[in-house]
Amino acid sequence: MARTNSAVAKMDDAEAVRAAVLHRIRTELVEPAARALEKLIRDEHTPAGARVQAVKLVFDTALAATPDEDGAKPLSSMSRAELQAASTQAMAVLARLDAETLEIEPEDDVFD
Repeated sequence: MARTNSAVAKMDDAEAVRAAVLHRIRTELVEPAARALEKLIRDEHTPAGARVQAVKLVFDTALAATPDEDGAKPLSSMSRAELQAASTQAMAVLARLDAETLEIEPEDDVFD
């Protein structure tokens, strides 16, 4: 049992570290990184391969950050809490669908 608790504690620690790193990236590093990418893309002396990679990164990032058609974030970009909330919501929708399912018995069978 101690191993299980230890594993959970490590997962919680890892989640806390991940959250702290993401917070730092979002609050301190995104803007300078975006400026650096823009500088690479606009500088005519930047090698073509590096410019193409910078442009691809910008497009990939922009497309990954775009919500799905229904406005939902992609699952891969959700935090643990967001995934749990989405899971709870999905289970509620499934329960409603199950409750709405009609059980109909055929009156006459073709093979009778």
